[in-house]
Formats: sequence, C-alpha cells, structure tokens
Amino acid sequence: MAIYHDKFIEAVINKSGKISTYDIMSAFPLDVKRANEILKFYSLRNSGSIKYNDIERLYKRSDTFKPLYMNCQPDEVIYAVELLF
Repeated sequence: MAIYHDKFIEAVINKSGKISTYDIMSAFPLDVKRANEILKFYSLRNSGSIKYNDIERLYKRSDTFKPLYMNCQPDEVIYAVELLF
C-alpha cells in the first residue's frame, strides 16, 4: 500500500474525525472495492485508531487514535493529494 494513502487517511481523520470510501475515491482514481481495501488495511495496520461505524458507513477516529506518521500536517497532505490527482 502506498504511503500517501495512509498519510491521506490520517490527514482527513485528524481534520474531521472521520473518513469514508467516498473520501478516498474523491482524492485518488480508485473504485469502491479498492478504496474499501485501503481503509480496511489501514485499520488493521493501525489497530485501535479508527473504528468502522455500521450506521454511518464510515470510519471514525477512536479515543486511542495514534497516527503512524507523526510529521504529517493534515492541510499539507490534503493539498498535495489534490495537486497529484
């Protein structure tokens, strides 16, 4: 998995407290299946940091959220992804 997917997920979670498949698809040229895989893989790699909410059908930041990439400024990452895609 590309590091920029992880950084993007963490930037969105830091900024809004939640992320959906649509957020991933809006930022990267991916289909629903791949966007779901990326979110699931991140949730496994960073266990306990985000939790899937069945009612809202998205991932939410947990109280124990700890980013994998500490030097990540949310606005800078989101801006960089928008420039790339």
